[in-house]
Amino acid sequence: MQEESPKIGWVDGLPVGEPAKASLGRVVDVDHDAAEETYYEAVADPQFVQIEREQRRYREMFRRKLRHMKAKERRYRRAAWLMMLVALRSVRNVSV
Repeated sequence: MQEESPKIGWVDGLPVGEPAKASLGRVVDVDHDAAEETYYEAVADPQFVQIEREQRRYREMFRRKLRHMKAKERRYRRAAWLMMLVALRSVRNVSV
């Protein structure tokens, strides 16, 4: 297995943390600038909110999958190591 997936850079570029709608909403509440309100309206669009949510979910799912793959590889290596030790012990105990 590769240490890191080739997609990791792309996945890390997906949104993380709180939604843009919430953070821009706080900015608009403090300062009623026309440009900020325009940004907030674009970010508050239901389709944008859904896409952003799905990107967050995909990012976390991808990260979780990588963690599970690494854990599985560690378990496999440990099992192979233990099998090798058992085989060595059985060879040593055989008298010629």
